[in-house]
Amino acid sequence: MKRPGEVDWQGDPVGTPAEFDIPNCQVWPRVSTEDSEGGRKIIDGWNLYIPPRSANTVYATDIVTVRGDDFNVEGVPGAYDLKGKDKGVLVVLKRVGA
Repeated sequence: MKRPGEVDWQGDPVGTPAEFDIPNCQVWPRVSTEDSEGGRKIIDGWNLYIPPRSANTVYATDIVTVRGDDFNVEGVPGAYDLKGKDKGVLVVLKRVGA
């Protein structure tokens, strides 16, 4: 995971991006409804599940690396709870530049 560094008053980066790992996450693909030429589904992005009580938090401005490719966080990461119990965080990812 890459977190952009700080920016100055003109929006230019002044800090170095922070990089860190979040262990024990699960990912599964989000596929398009259209078939590709080969008849396979096209992966539009990923869904990311972060287990509860993770040391790091994901923000909407983070860049997440999944299987060697970079993805932006789409929307705002959402708390996943069931009957008032913390079950983790769900994050929707889309390809960088998409």
